[in-house]
Amino acid sequence: MQLKRAFAVAAFSTIVSVQAMAAIEVDEATYPGAGGDYNNLLLLIPPVTFALAGGTNLFHGTIVSGTPNDSGDTVLLDIGPLETITAVRITFATNAIDLNPVGINQGTRLVLDTASSSNPTPILDLAITGRPDGPVVFSSNPLTQGPDLYNLTLLTGVLALADNTRVGYTIAIDVVAIPEPTTWALLAIGLGTLAFGVRRRVS
Repeated sequence: MQLKRAFAVAAFSTIVSVQAMAAIEVDEATYPGAGGDYNNLLLLIPPVTFALAGGTNLFHGTIVSGTPNDSGDTVLLDIGPLETITAVRITFATNAIDLNPVGINQGTRLVLDTASSSNPTPILDLAITGRPDGPVVFSSNPLTQGPDLYNLTLLTGVLALADNTRVGYTIAIDVVAIPEPTTWALLAIGLGTLAFGVRRRVS
């Protein structure tokens, strides 16, 4: 009985550890090696690749053109087996307020494409427009992008906020993760073992 109970606990522990892989949240201001600019992570050998997990994965950053110039950001995204990107959103000008708006120049966009593809047509090309005096959200249509390595790039001609400071943003990437068949098998074994133990105790 003790052996069966221990096996059931082990099975459930494995399931919890598999499903405990949470979505990530990254900030270029504090991420090791970024130095305040996501593009610095592309220059490392090997370049930093972010493995996304099920849930909403968040990337916080800032952009500004002029000196110093940081008028765009790119991150490499790894979508693993049994995972799918379902949506991408950007909250632009997260630090803008009524008295400190930002003018978004033509050509400001959020682009998603595969890192290995030579196809000039991106998977997502989301135009960012307007003159927000506060955070504004731009969202993709529903997506079904499965396992692959992707580039996610914010391209912009934005100069700065009205007070010449950097423009903040947050990119949200929704990922659906399907449990692997072994996870379902462990769940079935754990439930079956517990049920058998309960039945033995009752009888």
